[in-house]
Amino acid sequence: MELPSQLSNELSEQLPLLIVSNVEAADLLLETETTELLRPFMRKTLTIKEASESLGLSFMKAHYRIKKFVEIGLLEAVASFMHKGRERYRYRAVAKRFFVPFCKTQAYDLKSFLRKQDAQWYEPMLSSYVSSIEQSTLNPETFGISISIDENNLFKFSVGDNPEIDSQKMSATSDVSMMWDTSFYLSLEEMQQMQTELKNVLDKYRAKQNGQRYVVRFACVPWRT
Repeated sequence: MELPSQLSNELSEQLPLLIVSNVEAADLLLETETTELLRPFMRKTLTIKEASESLGLSFMKAHYRIKKFVEIGLLEAVASFMHKGRERYRYRAVAKRFFVPFCKTQAYDLKSFLRKQDAQWYEPMLSSYVSSIEQSTLNPETFGISISIDENNLFKFSVGDNPEIDSQKMSATSDVSMMWDTSFYLSLEEMQQMQTELKNVLDKYRAKQNGQRYVVRFACVPWRT
């Protein structure tokens, strides 16, 4: 197979979207470890050596993974060059975005599928949350769980500092936050408006690309007991 000797890192010819039909590719894309390995190739071309260094993996492990991604159609070789008498390749993701139809997954049902996806992120997020709390200047005597009753006699729980602590002082003590609140009573129109406003806020701060990487987990669903 002949490959171009040079290719711009702008990836102008990369597919904007690939709907995944291969079951094996679908399963790999839904594993957190796999998506992390694929991430460096989404916006630029890399050699196996560059990818292994970027990911902190051994060359052999990166080589195996990348070859597997090429085999099932997630990566493609886009350029070749000679290095020490041997032909080397540069790779990129075949698309800027992948869509995995639920019917292509091996999940038993939608609930188990979502539970598996959530678990991959929730456990690392919870560990990071606890670690940040333990390493911060929070006072264990003022940090805890706030429990109250809303106007409909339902419990409301939130995790954080004592509500009597000044909010400015509280925000300076840690770089994490987490909240569960069941006291929202909204019409469909109000719920949709809140979703739009939250999306705008998230888009604003996602564009900053500065400093520490953060995970933002948001879900808003009708509460049925």
